[in-house]
Amino acid sequence: MEEGKREIADMISADYGTLTLAVNTAYMLPDILNRFREIRPQVQFHVEQLGTHEMEIRVKKGEVDFCLSSPPILGSELVCDVVFQEQIYVTVPATHRLAGRSRIRLSELKEERFVSLKKGYGIRDLMDRYCEQAGFVPSNAYEGDEPATLGPLVLTGLGIAFIPESALQAGSRANVACLQIEDPVCTREIGLTRHQSRYFTSAAKEFRQVIIEHFRNMAQTEI
Repeated sequence: MEEGKREIADMISADYGTLTLAVNTAYMLPDILNRFREIRPQVQFHVEQLGTHEMEIRVKKGEVDFCLSSPPILGSELVCDVVFQEQIYVTVPATHRLAGRSRIRLSELKEERFVSLKKGYGIRDLMDRYCEQAGFVPSNAYEGDEPATLGPLVLTGLGIAFIPESALQAGSRANVACLQIEDPVCTREIGLTRHQSRYFTSAAKEFRQVIIEHFRNMAQTEI
C-alpha cells in the first residue's frame, strides 16, 4: 500500500516530494545536490550519514530511496550501480619522514600511528583488511565518526591517514604529502543502492542519472 501511495503521489506531482538518502561519503553530496536542484528545484532531501551495516538494514527495510556508499551494498533484494572506483592514498604531515616520497608499500607503514574512522565505516574496514594482508594491524591514535576531522588531525602530527583520491581533490592539501600505495594498490568502489521493490519515482530516476554523470566526470579528473 505504501508503494502504491508513492506511485500515485509521483503521478500527481512529479516535481515535488522528498528523496531519502543514506550515505557514508557525505563530502561528495554538495556538487551532486546542486546539480540536481538545477533540474528539480522543488524536490526536498532527507540525508543521514550512517555506518555500512546500518545503511544495509535501512535500505533492506525500504526506509531510504538510495544508499551512496563504499563499499557498495549488495544483496538479492537490492539493485546496485557501482558508479566509481578510485585509489586510496596515505597522507602525512609535510614534516613527516616519508613526506618526500611519492609512493610507498603498505607494509612500510606498520610502525606508524593512524587517525581513522571507527569500525563499521567502509574505508576503515577496507583498509583494515588491506593492512592485515600486508602483515600488520594499524595502531590508531584516534578513531572517530566524522571524516572531515582526519585531515586537520594529520596536520597536528597525531597520526597519518588513509584518504580516498576524491577526498584529496575536494579538500585542502596544504602542508601535507600524499603518497600513492603501490604494493598492494589499494582501491575502493562506490555504489548507489536501492531496494528492488521500492517504487522508483521520476525524481529518483533523474537523481540516479545525475549521480552516474557526476562520477563519470570525476573519473576523467586525475589527482
